[in-house]
Amino acid sequence: MNEGQIIKRVCKTDGAKFHIGMTAGEVGCRVSWPKIAGLTEAQALQLEDDIHDAFEAILEKYFIANNSALI
Repeated sequence: MNEGQIIKRVCKTDGAKFHIGMTAGEVGCRVSWPKIAGLTEAQALQLEDDIHDAFEAILEKYFIANNSALI
């Protein structure tokens, strides 16, 4: 696969729109979806925790062993 090549995948989040951006000092993702209003407070807190864990799992490979600086 060439760098920058788009990978085609089966959508697992029908109706969600991902807005992902990066700068030299920040990575962000905003997701627009039609069903967020129906979450309970407990579900919303769990979602926040799950998002944190997912981002951390993705980003950890870009940090050196002591996790204090980027590679």
